[in-house]
Amino acid sequence: MVHAAQYYPSLICLLSHGLRFHPAFIQMRKCVEKYVGVPKLCQCRLDMGPTLGKTFNWLCDDVMGGGNVTLFGSHLIDLITYLTGQKASRIHAVTKTLIPQTRGISGTRRITSTDFAVVQMEMDSGMFVSMTLSNQMARGHFSQELLLYGSKGFLRADGGTIKGFTYTRQEKEYQRTNSTTTQGNEFQYQKTNLEELKEIILYEDSEDADFLLIDRSIRSSCSNDEVHNISALFPPIYMDGLLKLLGCLREAFNIPNGREWKKESAVGLLGSGFEEGLYVQAVIEAIKESSKTNQWIKVSIITEEPDPNPTLTAAVRTSTISM
Repeated sequence: MVHAAQYYPSLICLLSHGLRFHPAFIQMRKCVEKYVGVPKLCQCRLDMGPTLGKTFNWLCDDVMGGGNVTLFGSHLIDLITYLTGQKASRIHAVTKTLIPQTRGISGTRRITSTDFAVVQMEMDSGMFVSMTLSNQMARGHFSQELLLYGSKGFLRADGGTIKGFTYTRQEKEYQRTNSTTTQGNEFQYQKTNLEELKEIILYEDSEDADFLLIDRSIRSSCSNDEVHNISALFPPIYMDGLLKLLGCLREAFNIPNGREWKKESAVGLLGSGFEEGLYVQAVIEAIKESSKTNQWIKVSIITEEPDPNPTLTAAVRTSTISM
């Protein structure tokens, strides 16, 4: 698919990594040079409720694509590369299924999808990443925090709110405090330091969920007051990013005379293509392999189509050599 997509100039090959299109992370990427400098450490934490339904489906099976690593970890892996431009080279991970059965999923059915994961990644330019994913909170709860530390300071994304802090401000305020000699002036300076050394809000997002994004079958059976107490299909920050992606996708095809889409549009500049998808898939496979072997695993990206039947291919080669 990756190679075939390159031969069709009018075809847009795009993955639904909507966090790239969210205004909060677009602003965060612009502030990396000013507030972070050279990225050294990235910490991600995601806490949310269970994503499984009342009956067994593909979300319960790890092989079919269920689990928080695939559903949400893939977005965070792509987001880290989008913000820093670095890719993972080695991975160590521990994934667990802490709740193998529920009231509706019991008997011969077992849940194999991951509901807790701790992932450590060494990036190709020296940055270290620590990521924790958990589905142990109450249903409907969601909190996501991403901290990016560097040589100049750090950026913190708490949901859709971006805050920044630089170490130079801290050093200046510390020197100004120590330069005072009078006890009264020293108290006054220290009091102002606590206010001036707070994180600067760079972007603040209103996390009002769009009620059109709630499951249609549930929304039709509830009153207007009950709808406000129902969680959306996906967390608001992910839904907002997905809607921004679809809006940019519509603008990319808004061409009066011509067949090719605008590659200088937001989709071409921000979008995650199949090559990024191959990288994310390679990282997820390395996470699964590391959890099984309890070892550091090197990330290897597939460049050729895998052989669907390696046993038959080996037999054909052997027969050809013998002839």
